[in-house]
Amino acid sequence: MNKECINELNKFLQGIYMGIDTFEQYIQKCNDYNIKNQLQEIQKDYRLHALKVSERIQDLGGVPVNSSGLVGKTIDFYSQITNNINLNSSQDIIEEAYNASNTGYIMGSKLIQESKSIDHISYRLLNSILKDYQRHMNSLSKHASIH
Repeated sequence: MNKECINELNKFLQGIYMGIDTFEQYIQKCNDYNIKNQLQEIQKDYRLHALKVSERIQDLGGVPVNSSGLVGKTIDFYSQITNNINLNSSQDIIEEAYNASNTGYIMGSKLIQESKSIDHISYRLLNSILKDYQRHMNSLSKHASIH
């Protein structure tokens, strides 16, 4: 069970790293101080989440991944191209950040729901992270015209 749980946690961790990388793009592209600060705060949360999930994996006797993996890097590459073309305003950036947070929430929720191997402690940890994602989306939606 621990091995399966570790694998599931590592999948979740890869998603967190994708979020860190994605928000780095938004931060670099953003010129609005307040929005940039908000994006940095969200990225800090993602880094803290990565640390907590990594520690949980180690507690279970596993080795945490340290990047988003090949799929994440491929998505990141295409995302950079798209972002350079499409992110022309702070509004565009905040909407994309919201969409990225929402995707992370949906994918994380799906992983938790479909997993049969996540133990109770890990389950609580991942649920607390998903609550943070919801908080991020609520915060971002206040600055965006999201419907």
